[in-house]
Amino acid sequence: MPRPPRPAPSMFERYTCGRLRGMREAAGMTSSEVGVAVRVVGSTVARWENGDRAVPYDKAEAMMRLYGTTGEAREQWHAEYERATEPGWWHEYRDVVPDWHALMLADESAASMVRGYSTMVPALYQAPEYRRALIRRTRPGLDARTIDRHLGALAARQRLLTRDQPPDVWMVMPEEALTALDPDLMRTQVDHLLALLELPHVALQIVPLRGLRPQLVPFHYLRFAPADWPDAVYLPALTCVTQLADPDQVTVYLSTLDALSAGIAGARDTPDILRRIRAGAS
Repeated sequence: MPRPPRPAPSMFERYTCGRLRGMREAAGMTSSEVGVAVRVVGSTVARWENGDRAVPYDKAEAMMRLYGTTGEAREQWHAEYERATEPGWWHEYRDVVPDWHALMLADESAASMVRGYSTMVPALYQAPEYRRALIRRTRPGLDARTIDRHLGALAARQRLLTRDQPPDVWMVMPEEALTALDPDLMRTQVDHLLALLELPHVALQIVPLRGLRPQLVPFHYLRFAPADWPDAVYLPALTCVTQLADPDQVTVYLSTLDALSAGIAGARDTPDILRRIRAGAS
């Protein structure tokens, strides 16, 4: 049986592996020269540096000795690499979280800012009752145990909002994501949103029912604390997530989101908007 492909590296893993390239270049060596020294082909060294292949501990040690990287710098790299490649919460839910989705979740967990646009209630903001109803509507054949696993994965993901040093999270969604719901479910979801918005690092803007519809597909924008990590955009689909890290492409999405946010009620107004929507369901 063929070995399954290695999942794409997270931003954290690529950054950490990329530091090996910096060490090599500072030492004035080519990947082919390093490959000869550590007994692999030069293309393998390049894949290690890109994060496309896991770096064996002994090979990392050999390369850093070759580059003259010792002591605290060497130990720091190993600590960062171990952190970058350690199993995240999603590994416990691999039966319901595919590898292609885990990439975005890994980067989300390392982000200092999460922004985005969603045509439904964003996953980080969903009440469990909302997610259960959504699953039953879109995947009616799932058994109760599998649905519970999906809800467990959602709860694990949402711990991002209440962990120590959480990211700033700011999402935009249309009003009809709430008004189209059954009234009882709407009230439950609105109450959940109102509770979340008590957190100082959580924000939400709502595109009103009347007005121009944004020409946007759902997307996730992530910013990272290290200054040399590029911002990234993620476009989720039914069977894949496309990652965009090209600065020009990321700027298009961010600028469009900024323009949309500037043209609707601000996040400070959202609690009042939610209460109005909730009252309309009574």
